[in-house]
Amino acid sequence: VFFCSVSGNPGAQLSWIKVNGSLPINRTKVSSGCLLQIKDIRLEDAGKYKCVARNLLGKDEETANLVVQSRLCKDAKM
Repeated sequence: VFFCSVSGNPGAQLSWIKVNGSLPINRTKVSSGCLLQIKDIRLEDAGKYKCVARNLLGKDEETANLVVQSRLCKDAKM
């Protein structure tokens, strides 16, 4: 879960984007604009995610990096 908080006057609209990609379809939930949750995380979900705040005076953005590590199966044969 990523959280993005914004305040200002006038109020801003928040949106989330994945840098150099797109948000996972059917596995992404955005709550109140400020929380981004990705269900059933996968290796390909790794990367930079950007929270963008816009109002009539302009925009601001912050970036967060998602690192996904794979689990090794104990019974894996090499």
